[in-house]
Amino acid sequence: MKRLSVLFAVIFSACASRPVPLDPMVWHAESLKATEAAAAGSPASGSAAEKAAVEKFRAFFGDLREDMIKKEIRSVYAPEVRFNDTLKSIQGVETLEHYLVETARNVESCKVEIEEVLTSSSGVYVRWRMGIRFKKFHKGTTQESIGMSHLRFDKEGRVVYHQDYWDSGANLFEKIPVLGSGIRAVKRRL
Repeated sequence: MKRLSVLFAVIFSACASRPVPLDPMVWHAESLKATEAAAAGSPASGSAAEKAAVEKFRAFFGDLREDMIKKEIRSVYAPEVRFNDTLKSIQGVETLEHYLVETARNVESCKVEIEEVLTSSSGVYVRWRMGIRFKKFHKGTTQESIGMSHLRFDKEGRVVYHQDYWDSGANLFEKIPVLGSGIRAVKRRL
């Protein structure tokens, strides 16, 4: 029961500490506007520079570890990055580094496999599959989820905008003891 209390405290403190609006549509609109200037000089769609930027992103999340995060984050993400993974909205590479390091410390492993990359005038869309092994629950099993990230790069090929689209309820919160059964009960009633 104590572990469950700690888990709820972590979840709610993470939500309470968001430095940006909780409304995802507001965050999205503000972030796109804020990154417009930096993204204006981004690598051309389909160019070798854009492919190299996507490859840096792929390598970074391929096996998310604390040492890799600390070593590579500033070559992958711009100082003014806007990041939202549906769990937390973040502004700035230092805050993102702290968040990702804490994430890496709380899992046995987190590996993301890029399955498809689509480019458009508004950025790059990356379809991915994530396998994550938690230290605190479902030990010894890999929890899988799928999702997509919308990325915008600056002229150096660093990510200035990162918006994830995935079902964190089904792919994360439903896996948590007690909380998961509550979520599943609500879903059955819908």
